[in-house]
Amino acid sequence: PEYNENVMQFIDILSQTSYSLTRHLLPILEKADGNGEFAAFNAGMQMFDQMFRDDLLEIWRALRTNMAEGLGAETAVVVDLNGAMPKAPMLPEALIKNGKVPRIAYVSTVDDRDKLKESWERLNKSMDSLLRKTGQTMGADIPMQVPMSSEKNGLTTWFVPVPFQNDDFVPSVSVSDELFFASTSKQFVEGLSAQVEKNGSAQRSGMWLEIDLKVGHQYAADWLRLVEDNADDLMTAAEAGDLRANKEMLEAVLEALGSLESLIYHVRKEDGETRASMHLKTK
Repeated sequence: PEYNENVMQFIDILSQTSYSLTRHLLPILEKADGNGEFAAFNAGMQMFDQMFRDDLLEIWRALRTNMAEGLGAETAVVVDLNGAMPKAPMLPEALIKNGKVPRIAYVSTVDDRDKLKESWERLNKSMDSLLRKTGQTMGADIPMQVPMSSEKNGLTTWFVPVPFQNDDFVPSVSVSDELFFASTSKQFVEGLSAQVEKNGSAQRSGMWLEIDLKVGHQYAADWLRLVEDNADDLMTAAEAGDLRANKEMLEAVLEALGSLESLIYHVRKEDGETRASMHLKTK
């Protein structure tokens, strides 16, 4: 909690200093500039102050107060490589059927779900205002999208429909009484939630980074084989020829990397001292 608060204060100070310095320097630079290159920047800054500053400040305050108070101090970023390919046009069927993409999830514990609800109400109001004002400057109406929701085992997920989405490829936010997720995959989040409920949390302190290099190696090998098998549909004849000509070298690199199994990096406090350790496991 202390570290998180210090980060928030650092962002506050950095933002305030950058804004104040910009507001102070732009008029001076505009007067000193004989070519008028800074006039547009100064006009843009004035429009920002008049139209967007208050809404952006309110978004930051909602994140800084309600959301920060609603979320706990324990957080994680989880990535796996099992995401289904979106059914985008122009992609070969074999790629859509067999290709895998990364799935990413930010996870945090929940301290106060009501605070999270309050933060969303403030965020939604300010984002709606920003979109309306942006539409005015562009001469087009940009309505705020209304998210859809679904619920499974006490986990409520909100998402805005996007083209080519599926349950494994849709940006979403999910929350239960214990956990908060922001993810690229609704299906990934549901699996993570069930895993936490079953296994609980590991008893670790500080920052823990763990990378399964075996998974990354297999992922690269699978994609190399998939691209090679569908090279004529994905590339020009010259590009496909280059791939085949360099296949032996690519496979040699993959074989060399295959000797790496995992990487663990751990930063924590022990007896009042900050300590770091790194463990690279090989075959």
